[in-house]
Amino acid sequence: MTDGFLILSAAIDASAIDRYLADLQLADAEKLILVDHQSGIIAYDAARLRIPLNRLTDTHWAVPEGQNLIGTTSLIAALQSALNISQLLCFETFHLEVGLAMRLHRESWYVGLRDRPQDMLTAWIALEDMQPGSGEPIYVPGSHRFSGYDQPEIGTPIRHEQVVTRFGIECERAGVRKFLARKGDVLITRADLAVGGAPITNPDATCRMLIAHFCPLQDDPGYFVHFAPEYRVKRQLTRELYSSTVYIGKF
Repeated sequence: MTDGFLILSAAIDASAIDRYLADLQLADAEKLILVDHQSGIIAYDAARLRIPLNRLTDTHWAVPEGQNLIGTTSLIAALQSALNISQLLCFETFHLEVGLAMRLHRESWYVGLRDRPQDMLTAWIALEDMQPGSGEPIYVPGSHRFSGYDQPEIGTPIRHEQVVTRFGIECERAGVRKFLARKGDVLITRADLAVGGAPITNPDATCRMLIAHFCPLQDDPGYFVHFAPEYRVKRQLTRELYSSTVYIGKF
């Protein structure tokens, strides 16, 4: 993780991925949480899921096979080692059918932790072989060391745009890499590493991914402060792994 990322080749068993995708097709649509990037939660619609930035969240509750993906032994071991902890919390997972097509940014700008934002890691799990032009993930090694971007000015749109633009220019100078993964590969990135999605030049291509955020069990996602105590739930999946949900009241 010296350069802010780690790649695990063939970390997730392909047959487990196939079972997850098959079960997802059979899942009760009422239990699937489709988040539209413009209007929020909407009724499940396969066509809407193929719009960049739209995603299903917390599919591992509606499709239990997803718990085997985020709880894969090699993935958990890598996360434990990177954070030097024994127990993890997985939160805010995204299932994507197409690429994000999102500008380079730091996850810590938008997804924070209560105490130590640098202790959040993101796992990008490839659910299929990724094709160039599909909106594949991009990242910039060493960009977690860039200074001057700790305050992204999210509350002030014009200033935020300036920060994102300046950050993108520095990233381009440093060198952007593409995660053209094989099915079952995993990219693990620090919260302050530059990540995003490559431009979608092949609109017919899919870019199926399961993205999950992890942190030490004793910490909380920043959004917990907006929840009543009874909704700040951390459910145990395995001895090492717990999970919470973003959209309370669904499960």
